[in-house]
Amino acid sequence: MSTYNRKDDLSKAFNDFWQKALNSKEDFYSKLTLQEFVMLKKAITNINNIVTMLATEGFIHTLRNDGVISSQQEAEMLQQLLATHANTNGFDVEYNKEVKIVAEVKCNIPVNEKSFGAAQESSIMDDVEHLFNSKKKSDLTQKAIKDYYKFMVFLEEKDVQPSAQKLIKKLTDKGFLVKEYAPQMTLQKDTVYFIYISTTRKQ
Repeated sequence: MSTYNRKDDLSKAFNDFWQKALNSKEDFYSKLTLQEFVMLKKAITNINNIVTMLATEGFIHTLRNDGVISSQQEAEMLQQLLATHANTNGFDVEYNKEVKIVAEVKCNIPVNEKSFGAAQESSIMDDVEHLFNSKKKSDLTQKAIKDYYKFMVFLEEKDVQPSAQKLIKKLTDKGFLVKEYAPQMTLQKDTVYFIYISTTRKQ
């Protein structure tokens, strides 16, 4: 009967990630001291902001690839994204020239199989409502936001789409106009579109 070993379990998970990410067979776990693990812990405290930034970039590229925005607008939106502090108030995307775009980027991974947890659902539903009515921390007024195309951005990860589809039904039952985005569809400004961004694109 095999006995569980916490160090073996944790080191394997750690090495599995880094070996794949760096295309190496080295034992990275054994190379690091406790101090270096502490440094790594500090470095990855920004991981949520990094994921959100990369997902937002992917969203902007997708809009340009699908012909929703021009290459010039793509460049301007990317420049605006990179010039905005990660913790700035407002929406993740607020672009008010040419094709007006407002978006919230949610990088949630469902805590349940094919279903967001209660707290995740509540947060996403609040964000959808804000996309319709704006929010206090945004410069967009409730009247102004009606002129924007509205998006909820998700990661294209296992269980995310079926979880989001359940939310679409709940939101639709509450009277909100929410749909899944598809390339070449005719967009309406009175609708929030759920869009899924690939996580495999090289940076």
